[in-house]
Amino acid sequence: PSIHPDEEHITVVRKASEDPLDQQVYNIDLREGEYVSVSGDIRDVGYYTWLRPGELGLYRIEGAASRLSYFNVNENKSRRITTSIGRTLASDKNGWLIYVHKFTDKYWYIKKYNPVTSTIEIVTQTIGNNEDFALASDGTYFMGDKHLLYTYHPDMQKEWVLLADLSIYGIKYISRMAISSDAKQLILVATKEKQ
Repeated sequence: PSIHPDEEHITVVRKASEDPLDQQVYNIDLREGEYVSVSGDIRDVGYYTWLRPGELGLYRIEGAASRLSYFNVNENKSRRITTSIGRTLASDKNGWLIYVHKFTDKYWYIKKYNPVTSTIEIVTQTIGNNEDFALASDGTYFMGDKHLLYTYHPDMQKEWVLLADLSIYGIKYISRMAISSDAKQLILVATKEKQ
């Protein structure tokens, strides 16, 4: 779940029927509790992020694969961007869509997509084959590799910098992450075995 840009709704991915792949993006009104689909005819959503009010980045499930789409809610129009992406989607302060592109088995990149110009830029290569990251409001990226937590800021660094070894807390494999809007708290999921 995330707060909609209008701050009057919570947005979630919700199963729309008994079909396991029938998942849509829904807004839930914070005052009334009513919910409504905002992803139109798209019914294969795994993950999403708001880029601007009325614009979504969508991770769409395509069999065992995945594809990235830009979706204009008001026009009910979708634009396919690429395939073979990671599950983490984010947006920066300019409304660009940030994602991991699993380009080959060896080369995975964090990339950003500009929905206005339909251009794609490489931000940096991921640490190993890791698809999960968090993006702070100041443009700093966080990514884990096993029990190690790294940071990267494209304007200040040329490569990932080790921030912390979390093995002292019993953490073995860092996966999903989220960061607070003030960038003071990082929440992460860790597992005992690599998933």
